Parts: sequence; structure tokens; C-alpha cells
Amino acid sequence: MERETEDLAVRDEGAVVVVRLKNENLLSVPAAERIEREVRGLVAGGATRLVLDFAAVRYAGSAILAMILTARQEVGDRGRVVLAGVQRLAEVLRISKTDTLFLIAEDAAAGIAAARA
Repeated sequence: MERETEDLAVRDEGAVVVVRLKNENLLSVPAAERIEREVRGLVAGGATRLVLDFAAVRYAGSAILAMILTARQEVGDRGRVVLAGVQRLAEVLRISKTDTLFLIAEDAAAGIAAARA
């Protein structure tokens, strides 16, 4: 499965689904809500190992933090959610203590390997 919207691109890597976020600025609540709907749909469709690739993202707000927490909750113990390419968001993740809840990978390739482990 490969598909793309204005906000993200989704691709299958075996048992891992990679969601590449495309927008540099994710401070917008409507964009975060669109992304959350897409991610929820993937999980509802059976995806249990997700890599959320933030490499293109420069700015993110609380709505994106809520989205990644929702993804983690929806996947639950059935799989894992890995955050990749979050170097520019490290401070936001650290301050919110979100970084302690997820596997963090340097890039999507490392994220795929971590999701498979």
C-alpha cells in the first residue's frame, strides 16, 4: 500500500507501515486532525507497527503531540509506534516527556528496524 495526501505519504515496508509527514509546519490543528484521522484509519485497518517519520517537520505543536499519543494508545500492546527523524523536535518531546514513551530512531530506516525488533 502506497498513498499520499497533502499532509503525508504512507508506504508498507513488510509488516511496518511508514507514515512520512510532509509539512514543515505542523502547528495547525486542522492539519494535525487530518493526520490523526489517517493514522487511526491505518491502525483500524490492522497496522500495528508504525514509523512516524518527522524528518521534514520543523515545527510541531500540542496537536501533533496529541496525535502521536493517540497512535500509541490505539496500537496498544499489539505493536509499537516509532518516531523517526525527530531531531528538530527533540526539545518539544523532551519538555513534554513524550520522548520517554516512544522508541526514537534517527531516520525512517532505523525506525523500520526498531519497529521490527
